Amino acid sequence: MEWALHTISRYFPFVTVLGRMAGFFLESVAAIFTPKFYSVRMLEQMQRMCVHCMVPVLFVLAPMGAVVAMESLKVFSIFGASGMTSSLLSVALFRELAPVLVSVMVASQAGAETAAELGAMRVREQIDAMEVMSVDPLKAMIVPRLLAGFFITPILTLVGTFTGILGGYIIAVMVKGSNSGAYMGNLFVWLNMMDVMGGVIKAAIFGLLIMVISCHQGFYASGGAAGVGQATNNSVVHSVVSILVVNYFLTTAFFGFNI
Repeated sequence: MEWALHTISRYFPFVTVLGRMAGFFLESVAAIFTPKFYSVRMLEQMQRMCVHCMVPVLFVLAPMGAVVAMESLKVFSIFGASGMTSSLLSVALFRELAPVLVSVMVASQAGAETAAELGAMRVREQIDAMEVMSVDPLKAMIVPRLLAGFFITPILTLVGTFTGILGGYIIAVMVKGSNSGAYMGNLFVWLNMMDVMGGVIKAAIFGLLIMVISCHQGFYASGGAAGVGQATNNSVVHSVVSILVVNYFLTTAFFGFNI
């Protein structure tokens, strides 16, 4: 048995990392349901995430919506259906573009910040000091961040979605001269509740995934300042890759059998 574990850890190190991360996540979830609950710290993390991620989300989703509207308008105009541009844009944003792009922004901003902060606390032995003082670092430092990512990422996604729709409106109506009434009237023609709920659920899962990866990287950082930098870099790279991979399976589960 030890030989098998040694072989796996040597030739397939990602399996070991996934196992440790899964154990870290389960311990954090268990800590949620045991006293004491640090609600004030959770609210602080939610506020920080909103403040730090809102501007990048707006500046990414607005031009993305504009680009999608411009390209789809060019195709739809060939078939005389330019009025359906807004319908395609709303479905694309709610289903895919907003959840994925917002989550990437959250990983780049909040995830990197989380890994750097926890990593600095680890190398300065502040986390060890908390344990000596009988303060559970999972409850005090990890759980508030996990819950903040779970609740705030869907909110940012909805804000980014409507920002993308606004960007599409500016290009399609104000720049390209499409009919404003047709744009607004057809905005939700193809959209159904499953598209909205699916996008929100995906964003919540992505937010939780980002925080688990970032907290794990920072919580177990080592090697001084270089180790903190490496943990921060790994948190962003691993989060983005995980978002794209998990997005495929979630899209298949939510929309793959009911187009």
